[in-house]
Amino acid sequence: MSYKPIFAGLYLGAPEVIYKTPTPSERRLLEALRDMPVTYRCQIPKVSGNDIAAAVAYVNAHADAGEYTLLIDEDIITHDLHLNQENARLTIMGIDEMRKISMDTSSQGRIFTVGASEKAGISLTLGDNITLVGHEKNHKQSIVCVQNYAYLTMNGNSIIEENSGGGVYVDGNGTFTMNDNTSVYCYATASSRDVEVKDKGRFTMKGYSSVSGNEVRKGGGVYVGDNGTFTMNDNASVSNNGKSWGGGVCVGGNGTFIMNGDASVYRNTACYGGGVHVTKNGIFTMNDYSSVSENTARENTSAYGGGVYVNDNGTFTMNGNASVTGNTVTGDNFGDDGGVFCDYYCNAYGGGVCVRDKGIFTMNDNASITGNRANGYGNYGSGVCAKDEGTFRISGGILYGNNEGKLSNKSKDKDSNSPCVYGVAEYGMFSGKKWTKSGSISTTDKTIKVVNGVLQ
Repeated sequence: MSYKPIFAGLYLGAPEVIYKTPTPSERRLLEALRDMPVTYRCQIPKVSGNDIAAAVAYVNAHADAGEYTLLIDEDIITHDLHLNQENARLTIMGIDEMRKISMDTSSQGRIFTVGASEKAGISLTLGDNITLVGHEKNHKQSIVCVQNYAYLTMNGNSIIEENSGGGVYVDGNGTFTMNDNTSVYCYATASSRDVEVKDKGRFTMKGYSSVSGNEVRKGGGVYVGDNGTFTMNDNASVSNNGKSWGGGVCVGGNGTFIMNGDASVYRNTACYGGGVHVTKNGIFTMNDYSSVSENTARENTSAYGGGVYVNDNGTFTMNGNASVTGNTVTGDNFGDDGGVFCDYYCNAYGGGVCVRDKGIFTMNDNASITGNRANGYGNYGSGVCAKDEGTFRISGGILYGNNEGKLSNKSKDKDSNSPCVYGVAEYGMFSGKKWTKSGSISTTDKTIKVVNGVLQ
């Protein structure tokens, strides 16, 4: 690929970077094989904060010339960079080792805003060895905003981290893609998230990309709303996030969330939906071998949804070999074991799944709900609880090994045979059958398996 040096690490095109100065004979061979000059580490100039601002300004002013590459070989500090002219395309890469682009501590803005109204073809790519670093405290803006049909892509081992205002805000038909071993972990607080997707924005995770380490009220790791779409593929993960509603993921406002491959939502914590909370016409779909596992709902008084909590017209569907497994709910006054949904007296409702308030949960194919626990004053559905006009449907799949935790001494329910499924459920020809503690198929240790709508 041809390229043209512009200034201070900025190139038109993509120069090839060699991290070792070859001998003259090696150089001649490399250039002959590539039919182009080779850029060596020693030839790349340093880039200061002023230079990166000048580089972005140059790309905006000469956007129609093609794609640009900015090579950085030192840590820099900057703020409020706007890639906002039609067809402006920039890739940033660190040289030799991980390089940090940190937000100026005096700034209350962002490092990058990508996109502008009625400007098409704008894209920013974070390549190998680049970390964007924000403010750890008292900052309300995300590190990057991508909007108005623009694109943000993370490749290689790039990172977005340490910002109390969150990592990436995707808005107005913007597109954010994480590939390879990229990660976002920002320890966000207040109303910020690691990633927030709204207003028809699109967010896709691939490879071993990860979103983790965030703590916020709604959607600790990722919040999807206002017709936004979030897709997880391959081995992508959302983990170790938490707060109140949807420790890992919160989907609402007609948002859509899709899990494919071996994608996972695990080890998140919240009061309402430790792993996933789906509400307000949100749609969540699990395919292939995707999993929601080892999540926890924890609160001194009331906790809801260690694995999955669906309410207020939310829709959750499991297909393929998807699984909800090993999730827990705990009222801290009653010990460490528990299931999914904890009510007024720290009752536990649905060790794997709780669906209520016109929410709908559907199991298909070989989907499974296993190894979940419910613990509290009373245990209602160690596997699934459907109550208050919630609907649970199963046309295929299996539920087994779901058990309540140790009962509190103050328990009003001494019956240790908490049902695998509690409430009104629908499966094939048995639509509308009520599964309760006295039901013949709903004792704690009973395996429930349905194939093509037929109870096995």
